[in-house]
This record gives sequence, C-alpha cells and structure tokens, in this order.
Amino acid sequence: MSSFDNATLLCKMALNYLRTAKDSFDKGIYDVSATNCQISAELPIKSTYLLLGVNFPQTYSIRKLLSGLAMAAGNYSEEIQRFIKEKRKELNLVSRFEVQYSLVDIDAE
Repeated sequence: MSSFDNATLLCKMALNYLRTAKDSFDKGIYDVSATNCQISAELPIKSTYLLLGVNFPQTYSIRKLLSGLAMAAGNYSEEIQRFIKEKRKELNLVSRFEVQYSLVDIDAE
C-alpha cells in the first residue's frame, strides 16, 4: 500500500472509532466513549505523518504526536506549536492512559 492509501485507511478507522465513541456516549458508557474519542483524534494525526512521508512516533499521546508533527511539517510548524501551547491543558486531559487505566469514574462531563 502507498502512503496515501495507508493514511486514508487510518482516517477511515478514525471515523469508525468516532462513531463508536458517539454510540457509547449515547448509551452512557463514558469510559469507552472517551477512549474511542482519543483514538479517533490520534489516527488523523498519524495519517498526516504518512502523507508527509515521515514515520510517526509510537505513542498514544496526542500532544507528543502534534509536537513531532510540528517538527516535520515545515511551513505549518509554527501554527501547530501555537495550537499546542494554546490547548496544552485540554491536550493533557485527552490521554488514553488516563481514561483506560485510571481509577476515576468517567462521566458525561
């Protein structure tokens, strides 16, 4: 498969995870919904690495993925870095580890 095909596949998978997240949320299964939301956000970032012809880091951290992408993105580097700084708090909250393995009950908020 080409890099474009692989990137397209990751985006299709991201949409599936997003649909599953919505279904889980609607059923009140918030921990599963949050995990699937995180995955659905992670995959398009990884697909962008593929489109740039760069291997993505083996991490689930959206902030780390975006930081690496900023280094690989050339002209868009400053824009990505600005986004990371502006959304630092929110990006820290969106962590697959925090959702899957914490002993905190996840609710609709």
